[in-house]
Amino acid sequence: MASTYPRNRMSGTAHSVAQSSREFVGENALSATFFAFGFGLAAGVGLVYLFADSLPPRHEASLSEKVGRQVLDALANVVPESLSKWKH
Repeated sequence: MASTYPRNRMSGTAHSVAQSSREFVGENALSATFFAFGFGLAAGVGLVYLFADSLPPRHEASLSEKVGRQVLDALANVVPESLSKWKH
């Protein structure tokens, strides 16, 4: 049987809340924007802290990588500036 109410019709309370929210945002646009930005930032930081333990440990440079970096740095100090386009 077909329903007499459309599926997308909001209840009276939900409609009232949506309307008052639209009015508040319309009257206080800057405050609402800052609130939304702060809430999003806080949620993002919270998610990072929540999932930080599940991330793999950070890679530490091996001995060969450290020596290679030292060699490149030493060469960069010796080579003239005009030839050091390859420098990191």
